[in-house]
Amino acid sequence: TLVFAASAGLAVGFVGGTLTGAGASATNYIGSTVVAAVESSTLTGTASAPRLEVVASNTSAVLAVVGAAALSAAGGLRAVSGAVAVALAKNTIDGWVDAHILGSTVTGADVIVRAVEDSTIHAFTIAAAISVAIGGAAISVSGAGALAENEITSTTTAYAQDSVLGTVASSVVGVEVGAS
Repeated sequence: TLVFAASAGLAVGFVGGTLTGAGASATNYIGSTVVAAVESSTLTGTASAPRLEVVASNTSAVLAVVGAAALSAAGGLRAVSGAVAVALAKNTIDGWVDAHILGSTVTGADVIVRAVEDSTIHAFTIAAAISVAIGGAAISVSGAGALAENEITSTTTAYAQDSVLGTVASSVVGVEVGAS
């Protein structure tokens, strides 16, 4: 997301006055569900397929660049100038990543069950305000603010449940279950 806003004002006269404002915002939301599963199955490894991998992975990404700029200038015997700029970004990634074996039998194969949550948010916000007043009686005010709010809330699970992983007759060499 790329958002930018700008404003400028100029006043010249016996009494000069300007007020400018610029505001920009971006809201990004990613909601995802990633599931890799073996359920109610019977699987047997072979020499050419000696491993069963059940892997779920989420790599959602947000890039937000938001900027705002305001410029105000006034001149005169009496001059008043004001500028305000605000840049906001709100980014959320919310998801569920699940890898599992449920109610299944796996023999003669290494078993890997892995769930990986690797989402990222990169947010850049910038705001600038410049105000100038020139005159016999001059007042100049400016203000700028920038805020980036980022949140990643995900549930990541990996498990083998109510399953047989290897038997006496056909063993499983290794079992790896992990969530990160």
